Amino acid sequence: MDRRNHFLNTAASLDEAYFIALSNKGTYKRAVKDLAAAPQVSMELTDEAARVQLADGTAVTFTGDIHRFSCSCGARTVCKHVIMALLAAQEEAGEQEAEQRDFSALLSIDLRSAAPKLWEELCFREPFQAQPVIEEGASLLLSFPAEAITVRFLEPSLSAAVCTCKAADVCLHKAEALYAYQRSKGRQYGEEGQQARVLSAAEAEPFRTVAGQLLGGGLTRMPASIIHELEGLSVQARALRLPRLENMLRRLAAEIDLYRRKHAGFQSASYRRLAADFYEYLLLLEKGRICDMPRADYYEVPPLLLHGMGAAGWTTKSGYTGVTYYLYEGQRQRLFTYTQSRPLFYEGRSVTAKQLYEQPAPWGVSGSGSLLSRSSVRLHRAKLSRDGQLSSSTQTIGEVIGATDLSACSPPFLSSWEELLLRVKTEEGSVYLIEAAEAGRWSYHELLQSWRVPLMDAAGKALQLQVKPHSERQLRQLKDYMELPGRKRLLVYPHVEAGRLMVRPAVCYTEAGGIFNVTLEEGGLLHDRNRPRYE
Repeated sequence: MDRRNHFLNTAASLDEAYFIALSNKGTYKRAVKDLAAAPQVSMELTDEAARVQLADGTAVTFTGDIHRFSCSCGARTVCKHVIMALLAAQEEAGEQEAEQRDFSALLSIDLRSAAPKLWEELCFREPFQAQPVIEEGASLLLSFPAEAITVRFLEPSLSAAVCTCKAADVCLHKAEALYAYQRSKGRQYGEEGQQARVLSAAEAEPFRTVAGQLLGGGLTRMPASIIHELEGLSVQARALRLPRLENMLRRLAAEIDLYRRKHAGFQSASYRRLAADFYEYLLLLEKGRICDMPRADYYEVPPLLLHGMGAAGWTTKSGYTGVTYYLYEGQRQRLFTYTQSRPLFYEGRSVTAKQLYEQPAPWGVSGSGSLLSRSSVRLHRAKLSRDGQLSSSTQTIGEVIGATDLSACSPPFLSSWEELLLRVKTEEGSVYLIEAAEAGRWSYHELLQSWRVPLMDAAGKALQLQVKPHSERQLRQLKDYMELPGRKRLLVYPHVEAGRLMVRPAVCYTEAGGIFNVTLEEGGLLHDRNRPRYE
């Protein structure tokens, strides 16, 4: 194709959306107005360049393609003269039909090397991204309606693509558009997965030394500086981007602190198990047999529709309290979480999980955390981590759709305890939705000072639910729930005790659609609890 036809054919494929993305709406409208007022334009097309001179004498020269231009007005960015020149070229092209372009060269671009900083985020977002609308002609147009984003390729080049987000460089949208186009044409990228992290001998040495101290002698023989050493090593683990190792070290420091303060919360069996887990995990890291990836990285995802499945309050031995909200995403059948946390003493005052629960909900959602735990919400510009944690980013915008309707969103409840045990053994999940056919009789465990009740599955197998109630009211509400007719649906934390699988309750769901957050001291009778009302 000669220069004249190439330039005019490209100009003929442009539309208003492209011009606005290239500059802005104001510049585009001014260009249209000024060209209509002074339509006298001369155009010189050669094999090397296309030169357009406007009525006021301003000249715009395009070399190579329409993205490489210069304007005699001296502007360094897209000015109105560039837009006027392209509009004039469209008029010159007249009604000619834009010719089909060949974009097959895009299939040979390897995004892993072309956009390495975006590749990881692109892979993370892929399960959330709907297939874009693809239009292929004189230009290649890919639209993502849910995000109001359009990417246009005039040439088979990633760097020359134009996005409505107005990014000058290769943005995430351009990379996703190219990835979607490649997938639509059958291009596949190999499954890369997470690479095992190998801890070098030098990196492992300080951790190995403290592991020897933890396992080689009793707690009474520990040096006075051990807590400080563990906290220092946790900082090193963070610098090495080993979050699980960091967490273990902080927990060990907290356990030893409890022991030295003769705190009732210290349990020697728990400490020994944690120390052994730490040593075993360290060995696996040295041998490169395990992945430990940072979980604090949040990535923006397309709009999400989430259904509040309750909330749970908690307090840690290291002096923090908080509330974790559980939100179900139906398309991927996953539970996402959002967590509020504070030190137990914050700004000179004591803080409780209940107080955090009653504070305003995040993301601009009207109402308190209590409302969020029972509501369906749509999130725009939500930021999500690998392990399903939602960020409290102020850029995220939340909109309440209504009360959570369990019958409509249909979250999957496990009704077989054998399947639950298998999931606990093979998955990294810490919380599960279960459904019991019936509940047995309550009993009190004197040694552990806890209440237990057997939950029967459809096959008649029993699963012990264990609870250490914070108050008589909490215990009464749980007993009231277990006495209600019909199936028992709960969100639970599983744990193994004396070789047996047991669960702790976090949330109960009634047949009428009510949600009871067990740990948050909610008032009212359970069977009278209504779903939130919306005006």
